[in-house]
Amino acid sequence: MATMADWFTLSRAMDEAIKAMKEQTEKLAELGRAKAQAEYEYRGALAVKVLQLRDEKVPATIINDVARGDKKVSLLRLKRDIAEAELDAAKELVMSAKKEVDVYREQMAREWSQGGDAW
Repeated sequence: MATMADWFTLSRAMDEAIKAMKEQTEKLAELGRAKAQAEYEYRGALAVKVLQLRDEKVPATIINDVARGDKKVSLLRLKRDIAEAELDAAKELVMSAKKEVDVYREQMAREWSQGGDAW
C-alpha cells in the first residue's frame, strides 16, 4: 500500500521534471534563433562565393563544390551544423522530460488507485 510520503516524493520529482522541461523549452527559442542566424550567414556567404566564382569563369559543374570548399563558407557551414545539433539535442531533452513527467503521472495514478483513499 502506498504511503503519503511516496505520493509527495513522486509529486516533488514530477514538479522538478516539469521545471526542467520548461527551462529547456525556453532555451529552444534561443537555440532556434541561433540556428536560423547561422543558416542565414552560411547561405549568404555561399551565394556570394558562387557569384564570385562565376565571375572568375569557373566551370559551372564544379562551382558549388568549390564554393562549399572555401574556408569561410565551410566554417559558416560548420557553425550552422553545430547550431542545428544543439537545437536537436535540446528538443530531445524536452521530449525526455515529457516522458519523465508521464512516468511520474502514471506512477502517481497507480499509487492513488491502490489505496490513495486510505490517506
